[in-house]
Amino acid sequence: METRPESGPAAGEGLLAILESALALGDVRAIVRSEGATAEIVGRFSLRRGEVWLTVGEESGSHAHVRTADVRSLAYVRSEGRNAGLEVRGPEGRVLLKLSFARTNLAKPGDFDPARLDAVESLLGRLPRSGIL
Repeated sequence: METRPESGPAAGEGLLAILESALALGDVRAIVRSEGATAEIVGRFSLRRGEVWLTVGEESGSHAHVRTADVRSLAYVRSEGRNAGLEVRGPEGRVLLKLSFARTNLAKPGDFDPARLDAVESLLGRLPRSGIL
């Protein structure tokens, strides 16, 4: 797996604009992992910026909070047998949140949508990459 995370201060406007655009693609799962649990959030997603937290999802429904000051970089993820993804990374490259884009898994031809993968790659293809095929 190749990883080339960018480093820098807390989330800049550019990173947040890319994250908003990625969420706007629709049909996304937000995945949050800890040592003992994984949560997958499915639904309509928006990004709300508060003073301290980013809210991913709908405040009145399923959502996740990410501390804005912890967001350092984004990485585009492509791995064999998986949907394309976007990792939101914190200090030391730790993954805080991952977005998974449905219908972008080449290994599932009945569900694969090449136009959707093109749209995801058009938006995220210039980011550092992780898990390149």
